Amino acid sequence: MADEAKVIRGLEFCLKVACTASSGEKCPYIGSGGADGCIYEMQSDALKLLKEQEVVRPERQHSGGGTTWWNVCGNCRTAINPNDKFCHECGKAVKWE
Repeated sequence: MADEAKVIRGLEFCLKVACTASSGEKCPYIGSGGADGCIYEMQSDALKLLKEQEVVRPERQHSGGGTTWWNVCGNCRTAINPNDKFCHECGKAVKWE
């Protein structure tokens, strides 16, 4: 899992034009294979964080006999209620139609 605080600090340093701020602090990605490696690793972590925030659509699942239906999380398939905004198991936001 990517570290959100590290990504934010890295992006803030890149916006300051250099990987070393005037305060003497260093970019948390410095040493990740030069400037290109630094940027690549940071972009990769940022993408992972954004994907973790993607919403999922609920799915319908039925019992073995097919007479009882319920809603499940589209990510982890845990049973959820129609008024749930997030899955209580995996934490994904649920997008109800």
